[in-house]
Amino acid sequence: MCTGERIVGGDLSYDPKTQKGSGTNVWGKRLPGGAFALAFVSNEDKPTDVTCDAACFANITAGSAAPTALTVRDLWAHETHPAPLKPPFSLTAEALPPHGGVAVYKLTPK
Repeated sequence: MCTGERIVGGDLSYDPKTQKGSGTNVWGKRLPGGAFALAFVSNEDKPTDVTCDAACFANITAGSAAPTALTVRDLWAHETHPAPLKPPFSLTAEALPPHGGVAVYKLTPK
């Protein structure tokens, strides 16, 4: 994955007439030094959890050595999660706001 690409989810939809939306995505991009970025997007009508599970992480790390732990940095909150992620990897962006909620993380191998 050299450029950013959708890893999980399908097309997002929104009908301005009814003000109803649907769909969630996880987008990913490899970064220098073995790190990668994940963007979680929700277009649902209510706050929604969006998850990158073990299958999602397998897509991100395909073709490279699987890390044994990942440091997670929330790029919008400017906070590093206190505990690193360990296999089987799974990361959830919780309660993303309706119609365009986004969370972005940088994951760095430890």
